[in-house]
Amino acid sequence: MGWNIERQYVETCNCTFLCPCITLHLSAQPTEGDCKAAIAMRIDSGEKDGVSLNGLSFVVPLHSPGPMVDGNIKVGLIIDEKADNAQSEA
Repeated sequence: MGWNIERQYVETCNCTFLCPCITLHLSAQPTEGDCKAAIAMRIDSGEKDGVSLNGLSFVVPLHSPGPMVDGNIKVGLIIDEKADNAQSEA
């Protein structure tokens, strides 16, 4: 399975000012007790196993009850409505 993407990326979370996970390799205690975050990506150009992903976007909302390194993270996936079935599977 091969993939390649060039993308724009943005992330936000409910931590105060700056997410401590960035510098502590996902082991930091969230500043608000739990972590509610969203990661959004726009694929400028890319493909997965020959399926073009050019111009598509997706968002991954997540909730971690404590430090991410401890696991028990719930995630979702919101895929661009322009994606066809093959692109959504990729």
